[in-house]
Amino acid sequence: MLILGNRHEVKRVRPVLLVLSVLLAPKVLSVLLVPKVLLVLPENLLLLVMEQVNVRVASSFISPEQAELNLKELGTDNIEQIAAKGRKVWNDVLGRIEVKDDDIDHLRTFYSCLYRSVLFPRSFYEIDAKGDVMHYSPYNGEVLPGYMFTDTGFWDTFRCLFPFLNLMYPEMNQKMQEGLVNAYKESGFLPEWASPGHRDCMVGNNSASILVDAYM
Repeated sequence: MLILGNRHEVKRVRPVLLVLSVLLAPKVLSVLLVPKVLLVLPENLLLLVMEQVNVRVASSFISPEQAELNLKELGTDNIEQIAAKGRKVWNDVLGRIEVKDDDIDHLRTFYSCLYRSVLFPRSFYEIDAKGDVMHYSPYNGEVLPGYMFTDTGFWDTFRCLFPFLNLMYPEMNQKMQEGLVNAYKESGFLPEWASPGHRDCMVGNNSASILVDAYM
């Protein structure tokens, strides 16, 4: 059912919705999707769903079919089980370094900084139906084999982050180096600020030193 109109017309779905009058920006429409109901609302209305809906969502830069394949990573786990698995993964990553200190604030500071250090670069590759590593190239628009990483600038990370990854997470850093090589093959340049493709906002060639450092 598509509802377009004023407050009186919207009242027909009051059993599942709470209607609130609000002041929104002029000519802005709110769109809300609920089971079997699509509401396109005028600028002075906001609707809140009064029931809980759990949704499983997956994305892909390659294709809708690949997104469906990525969705299978969730299996049949509920949200609590998925959260527990995610917590274990992060504990394994952060637990690579064990720090002992009687001051809990020191520990919080260290592991908070470590957590933020390993958030980027962002993985930009996917696993296809054959189990092969594939990626959509932001450099030439093709789907190609191999690793790809993005969302990072190298102007400061070449000094500290990537040498740190070489020491503490060499298996992941090896994949990142392959991603750098793939970026060069697909564009003719090493990325200096990938987001996800080239952004001409950084001087120098800092990423070259990252490759050399990893090789040596």
